[in-house]
Amino acid sequence: MTKLSRSECTAILSNADRSEVEAAAKLISDKYDVKIVKAPQKTLTMIKMREPVGGSIFYLGEILCCECTVDIGGVIGISVIMGDDFEKAQNCAVIDAAITAGLKECDELNAFIVKLGIEQANERRKLNGEILKSKVDFHTMGEI
Repeated sequence: MTKLSRSECTAILSNADRSEVEAAAKLISDKYDVKIVKAPQKTLTMIKMREPVGGSIFYLGEILCCECTVDIGGVIGISVIMGDDFEKAQNCAVIDAAITAGLKECDELNAFIVKLGIEQANERRKLNGEILKSKVDFHTMGEI
């Protein structure tokens, strides 16, 4: 099975439902002592974008995020996710700490996150297919 990078895990978990993230974190929090280093709190984060023509970077604006830091056996886990879901942020931090620590449950966690990623990709493909059904081809319209 493919081992996901930290950024891939974060992207999948941030797009997942709270209950799915909670189920993954429960694999760890039920077996290990999780210490809250920085309780979940709201913060604002600047969104950096790249201008497509010139390629220059600019800041689009700020978004509301929730951040959290936890400790599992001396290993720090962090999360910063869009929105204000404190529980989800804390659970993402627990998963990050577990993966960083290389706990024995990492293979099970990785498999769970890969499965979530596949489900999300299938859902995006389905949605894109629905959107493409309504796409208008203006070249064809001009020929009528």
